[in-house]
Parts: sequence; C-alpha cells; structure tokens
Amino acid sequence: MDELWASVIAVVGTLLGGGFTYLLQERSTRRRDDAVRDQEIRREMRAVCGAFLATLTTLRRHQLHCHTLRVTRAPEEERTAAARVALEARTDVTEALVALQLCTGDQNVLDHASRAADVTVALHQAADQEDMDRRARAARTAHDAFVVAARSLTLA
Repeated sequence: MDELWASVIAVVGTLLGGGFTYLLQERSTRRRDDAVRDQEIRREMRAVCGAFLATLTTLRRHQLHCHTLRVTRAPEEERTAAARVALEARTDVTEALVALQLCTGDQNVLDHASRAADVTVALHQAADQEDMDRRARAARTAHDAFVVAARSLTLA
C-alpha cells in the first residue's frame, strides 16, 4: 500500500510540476510577446514622428524661401512656382499629421503636433523680416516641444 501512495504522490507531483512549468512558460512567452509588440509600436511611432518632423522642416524651408522671394521682389513666375511647392509641402504636413493622429491617442503629443503644424503653416503670413524671424523662432520652438512630447512614445 505504501508503494501505491508513493506512486500516486509521484504522479501528482509530476503533474503539478508540469502544470506549474507550463504556467511559467506561458507567462514568459506572454511577456516576451508584449515586449516585442511594444518595441514594434515604438519603432512605428519613431517613423511616423520622424516623417512628421521632416515635413515640418521642409515646409518651413519652403515658406522661408517664398518670403525671401517676396522681399527681394523676385519675378512673379518664380514666386508662383515657389508658392506651389510650399502648398504641396503644406499638404504633406497635413498628411503626416493625420498619420500621427491615427497612430496615437496621446492628446499631449497631438496638441503639440497640431501647434507645430499651425505655426509652421502660418509662416507665409509674415508681414516683414522681423515678423518672419519671430514666426520662424516660434515654429522651431513648437517643433522642439513636439520632440519632447513625443519622446515618451518613441523611447523604450
């Protein structure tokens, strides 16, 4: 009879050990999968945020170029061509902003992104060089503020 109980205890112990091992492996696998998914999400956010920042920088450059052409009284055809390119760059900023909005619900990041887009788009409203300099500083400041806000979404 003692041998029977020893066998039963051994079987039960083996089954409990196997079940416990399964639970530990399942937990470990879930943690690993979660870490991989989080890493992929952060990688995607870095790409989306980087694309957004690149479009802001491109738009700022085109807006400044348009302003320079206006101030130097460049030929109308050259100013019109530059304005067309700047308009395309504004469209790119809008598209990048929408992509960002689709990737995150973080309202702080989205508010900073909208602010950066708005002040960059508004560069073309500068009345003179002093106004353009002020607006350009505001655009760069908004750009930098967005980077700080987005950092939490892109760093591990």
